[in-house]
Amino acid sequence: MLKLPWWRAAAELNTCIVLSADDIKADIKKYIKNIISINFHKEIDKHQALIKSVRFVALDYAEEILSALPALQDKIKKINNVLTVIRVPATKSVEDIVSRLAHSGAEIIHVVADYRGQENNGSADTNRRLAKDIIRACI
Repeated sequence: MLKLPWWRAAAELNTCIVLSADDIKADIKKYIKNIISINFHKEIDKHQALIKSVRFVALDYAEEILSALPALQDKIKKINNVLTVIRVPATKSVEDIVSRLAHSGAEIIHVVADYRGQENNGSADTNRRLAKDIIRACI
């Protein structure tokens, strides 16, 4: 069985992989166009060189992003004209968060479920919604 690094597989399939900015090392830079860099909104300055080379920048959702979203997007666009992805955990309040982000001008909203495609509510609750149901509730 042939084992490819995830970033190389993403490049060969002409798709993208989401990686933390801190995990993107020099040896995988040739696959950078297929990597979505996850940054914390407070670390944009720290990762300017990386932002200059990617097509997408992902920010993990935090409450303060809502009020600062246009300024954060402008700051990122001044570094490189990339699309900004806001990663929102699939929790019980995801519909409200997605709505507020959309009204604030979010370009791409990525609802992040657990590895089973279910809500992230921190418990073994059997009534957790599936990703398809969460997406339906958001539109």
